[in-house]
Amino acid sequence: MRQGDDALACHLFNIALEKVIRDSGVQTRGTISLKTVQIVAYADDIDLMARTTLGFNEVSLNLEKSARNMGLVINQEKTVYMCSGNDHILHVSRIRVKTLLYKTLIRPVLTYGAETWVLSNQDEHRLSIFERQILRRIYGPVIEGGRWRIRTNQELLSIVW
Repeated sequence: MRQGDDALACHLFNIALEKVIRDSGVQTRGTISLKTVQIVAYADDIDLMARTTLGFNEVSLNLEKSARNMGLVINQEKTVYMCSGNDHILHVSRIRVKTLLYKTLIRPVLTYGAETWVLSNQDEHRLSIFERQILRRIYGPVIEGGRWRIRTNQELLSIVW
């Protein structure tokens, strides 16, 4: 079954991916603040975050080996790496990094299933509200005339897109 041909495809792939992750030995409990490596996966998308390059390399090699054992191949052309920290020089503002993480990690995971949903107006409205809440957290309030105020919906959209 190919991805996109059937709504069941992503669920079946999730089951296979769960086995790959478990066999690779990646610790899946807790958050990045409590461990050195964090993994988020859904269907054919995997986001791997690590505190060190060494930790990242070790886990990615284990994942690749485990995937190969299941007959899965990691597409290097679609693989993207983003590094920051002491061992990499990357001059990007925190807001830009947060925006990039939102666009490449949170938003795709949130809307992945939407490709197969029949969205009602209420569903679309709720997704929009959630997105604006995230963006307001990333960009924060604005000081205007000595007073703080939240950003308007239009301001958020003009900044991000």
